Amino acid sequence: MSTSTAGPSAASITLAQTLALLDGPHAAVAREVANGRYVFWLGSGISRGRVGGLDGVVQRVLEFLQVKAAHEGPGSPHLDALEDAIELAELRPEERARIDLSTPVASWRHLAVLVSSLVGKYSEMLDIRVAGMPADYLLWEGVDVRSTYPRGATPDFEHLAIAVLVLEGVLTEAPSANWDGLIESALAELAGAAAVAHVVVLDQDLQGASGLLRLIKFHGCAIRAADAPATYRDALIARSSQISDWAGANETVAIRGELVSLATTKPTLMIGLSAQDENIAAVFSLARARMQWRWPSDPPAHVFAGDSLGRDHVKILKIVYRDDYEGKEAAIAATALIGAYGA
Repeated sequence: MSTSTAGPSAASITLAQTLALLDGPHAAVAREVANGRYVFWLGSGISRGRVGGLDGVVQRVLEFLQVKAAHEGPGSPHLDALEDAIELAELRPEERARIDLSTPVASWRHLAVLVSSLVGKYSEMLDIRVAGMPADYLLWEGVDVRSTYPRGATPDFEHLAIAVLVLEGVLTEAPSANWDGLIESALAELAGAAAVAHVVVLDQDLQGASGLLRLIKFHGCAIRAADAPATYRDALIARSSQISDWAGANETVAIRGELVSLATTKPTLMIGLSAQDENIAAVFSLARARMQWRWPSDPPAHVFAGDSLGRDHVKILKIVYRDDYEGKEAAIAATALIGAYGA
C-alpha cells in the first residue's frame, strides 16, 4: 500500500505552497515541532543529496562484486556472491538473460529494475557471504563505509535545518538509522566547536556527556567505526540477520529501551525513513504494549514526511493505533502524511 499526497511533490513544491501547508492542514504539527514535542526519526532520505541512498549502496556492492569477479576469473567467490545478488532480485527470465556478468555494471540492461528490486532487499543482499571473508565484508569493503560516509562531509539543507532546530532548543532527541555524520557536520558548521550533540551508538554511550541534541544512531556510525573499528565496526547494522537479532540482543538492551520510551511518550515525526527494517517496527510494537496512542489527537501522534506513505509506514500506523485503525484508514493516512518539502 502506498498513499500519495494530493499536492505537489518535493521536486515541484514552492516555498509559498510549503508555508501554506504548514499554516493550514499541518498547522498542529508545525506548532508542536516549535514547542519541542516531536521526536525526529531520521533516515537516509535526508542525506541523498550528499551520500546517496540505498540505491547507491546496492549499485556500489554490485560494482564491487563484478570488478572482483572479473579480476579473479572462473571459480571466483565474488562471482558466486554476485549471482546470489542477481537471484535475490527475482528478475523476469528475459531481464536476467540480458545481463552479462562479465561486463561493467553500468552497461547492464535493466539495471534500474535490478537496483530498485534490491533496494527493498538491501539487508538480505548485504547478508550474502563471500567465501573466506568476514560476515560484514560487503558493507565494510563493498560499500566501503569509511570513504562513502567520511568525516567532515558537507551537510545539505536538510541537515542544516535540523541543526537550526537543535540550536533553537526545539529538537532534543533524534533517533537515526543513518551511518553518515552529516547532522554532526551541520551542527559543527553552525555552532563551531561547541559540543552540542551527544552521539549514542553503543549502550555505554548513553552514559556520556549531555548536549543540546541526543542523536541515537541505532544502526551505527561510519565515523566512529572508521576511528575505532575494534569498538564500533560491529555496531554497523546492515545485514538482515543483524536487524532480526537487534530486537533481542543483549548488546542493544539500553538503546532499545530508550527508543521504546521515546516512541511511547512523545509524538513521532519520521523524515526520510522508510521504516522497512523490522527492528523499527519492533520498537513501535514494544511501545504500543506499554501504552497505546489514541486517534485522533492534537497534534497527530505519528507523522511521516514524504510524497507517500510506504507499506512499512502503514504497518506502523496499524501497530500503534490498534483497533482505532480499522475503518479509519483514509482519515488516519490524511493526518499522518505530511508532504516532502523541496528547497
